[in-house]
Amino acid sequence: MRWLVSCVLWISLTVAQALASPLPGSLASALRKREQFYISRQLTFRVSVRHDISRPKPIQNRMEYLLEVKRAREAVQVQKQPRDGREYKTEQGNTVQFSLKSGPSSICHVNQDVKFVVQPGIVLGTDMSVAQASMLAEVKRGNPSDLYGNPETPLFICEEIANIRGVCTIGLDVSKLYQAKWEHVKEKPDRWVLLGKIKAHLYDPTVSGEYPDVSIRVELAKPDALPLQLEILRPLRAANKWQRSALYVDEFKKVGSIRLPSKFRIISDSSSGHYKVVSVYELVRFDSLDGDVELEMPIGTDVVDWRIGQAVKYSWQGRLPTEEELKKLAFQQGYLLPAESPRRRYSPWLFVPALVFFAAAGYLYWKQRRK
Repeated sequence: MRWLVSCVLWISLTVAQALASPLPGSLASALRKREQFYISRQLTFRVSVRHDISRPKPIQNRMEYLLEVKRAREAVQVQKQPRDGREYKTEQGNTVQFSLKSGPSSICHVNQDVKFVVQPGIVLGTDMSVAQASMLAEVKRGNPSDLYGNPETPLFICEEIANIRGVCTIGLDVSKLYQAKWEHVKEKPDRWVLLGKIKAHLYDPTVSGEYPDVSIRVELAKPDALPLQLEILRPLRAANKWQRSALYVDEFKKVGSIRLPSKFRIISDSSSGHYKVVSVYELVRFDSLDGDVELEMPIGTDVVDWRIGQAVKYSWQGRLPTEEELKKLAFQQGYLLPAESPRRRYSPWLFVPALVFFAAAGYLYWKQRRK
């Protein structure tokens, strides 16, 4: 009888493990090795983005910038520098870059406890030149595991190391994106093809009510799980309406036993055909990273800290206050700081040339969701 019970338990455990981990062992191992390979690395990408919007009025815009990405064991950081930007001195004495087309230089830093977004607040004069620049920062609770989903990010800077972008910029394990449930894994002579579903609220935490699951399809080359294609298709409530994000790796370079995407595209579009965003990433530098990733922020940077659920404002003095110190500051401030980010200091004309595309795309997205 004991032998029978042990046999039943062993079979149950084996079945549970198979259901919990449908990936072939060789693929799971290759994905782990790929992600580990990116730790203690520094990469620089040249990025070109084209926005095309056809309705309600045809608009086209291009922006170009450099991404400097660092991944350590306990932290990840990405810095954006506009390629057509000019240098300006901030009130804190450091140098930043700013472009009307591509925006300001900015940093996203994520470690085991918090997430920082640091960028200059820009005030424009009547001639559209920079009249004032001052460093601003926003702090929230965070963890590198958050990057497998859609992090809340001002100006999208943290998204450069998250979700499908993160697969190619910091080597995120594609099988963990959005807590996807993999329904089919097809093994071909030269590649693996993964088909799965994502719960709508995990893909977009802002949705409410019943939404259909999001489909995800991935192609990975053998033997090192080099990403070849990745497509996320989101059905909308209206029949035959959808939104899509797709990644295509066009070129790669081999470093040891691992092939790295050296040129890849990300395309976002929808069934309406009203907008299309194409981002092209080219790897221009790849190095080992010595030591950990430390956030360097100028003394005197104006910080808004959300870790206790309330916006607390202080001036950066070289270290992050503890949550107890933050509560004391909040008490001293009387919880009177409005729930707004430091971006309020931007001139309303700051990003008109670029943000008009996001506004139009957001309107179309909202309109389709209501159908």
